[in-house]
Amino acid sequence: MAPRTLKETYARKKSSEFVESAISIHGVGIAATLAEKLTAELQDGEEMQDVSFFLRLLARRLGRMRNRLVAASQAHFDELANDDEFRVQRDEAMTQLTSAYITARQTVTSGYSVEDALAFGFETNVATTPEAMELQVERLLANFAKPEVQLSEPLYPAVKFDPAEGEATFRPLLEKLKAARRALDRERRKADATLLAKNRAVAENDVEFTQISRCFESIFALGDRADLARRVRPSARRPGRRQEVEDEPSPEGPERPENNVPDSDSLPAPAIVATAEEGTEAEAT
Repeated sequence: MAPRTLKETYARKKSSEFVESAISIHGVGIAATLAEKLTAELQDGEEMQDVSFFLRLLARRLGRMRNRLVAASQAHFDELANDDEFRVQRDEAMTQLTSAYITARQTVTSGYSVEDALAFGFETNVATTPEAMELQVERLLANFAKPEVQLSEPLYPAVKFDPAEGEATFRPLLEKLKAARRALDRERRKADATLLAKNRAVAENDVEFTQISRCFESIFALGDRADLARRVRPSARRPGRRQEVEDEPSPEGPERPENNVPDSDSLPAPAIVATAEEGTEAEAT
């Protein structure tokens, strides 16, 4: 199942396409009905304006806001996906550091003494987070470098622990962990920026969708298409969506194609960029 953010974007996209399609298919006929009704109201020297052109402009505006929303949502999703490589690197370094730490501690504890392990700064509890592991290993390496910290005689001749070799083992792994964490922090800042842009696009889309859909609802009703007016009415509960689909499952649930509405058998889908999912295009009768 796709992430919630893309599901919600797709739900808004479908509703927007539905309303835009209603204008594309029925705008000319509704404009003609309105012109016929309003011709009697013209005064001397006045001419009836092209109502269908006004409707097309509103539909274009709706499509522009939708495209911005889809692009911003996809950009944020893509940015989140960029973290995977650095998460793997961080987790690998964390695993390797943990293993090296436990092995070195056991070597000193069993081959020398618990006191020697404590003198070097080995701790009973191994850090479980990358941040804590960095601090724990940094303290350990600092103790390795202290000349006053010396090991006692080994309990077994075959057992040997060299702080210099410990430094050579821990330092590269520590730097690997730090580099991965820095990269993740950088990606999080980028993700925060794309999230801000996405949220702004969502808010702007929801406001304009509601305003334009309400306008179309009134125009359709005045143009003797109460059926269409009902179907393009914006939802009061779910921003950016039509009221007709209010009772459909949450965007986190299975996708269901919206009901087909056009009088025509086929409808060209508006050009949408950066969509992340396949789905049935909304149509309007």
